Amino acid sequence: KTIIWRVFNFIYWPIIAYAVTGSWKSTGLLTIGAIVGMFLYYGYERLWNNIQWGKLDK
Repeated sequence: KTIIWRVFNFIYWPIIAYAVTGSWKSTGLLTIGAIVGMFLYYGYERLWNNIQWGKLDK
């Protein structure tokens, strides 16, 4: 489900970016920003999965 949503995101994001900016350069930069943000979020989640604050022992 998440992978399909990300693929959909990579399809509609550049279309919306180009419709708003009218510039392929800006569209490319915004799309790269979205991709970088996805990887940063993944790293953020991985980091917090390793922190034990407030977690109960099983």
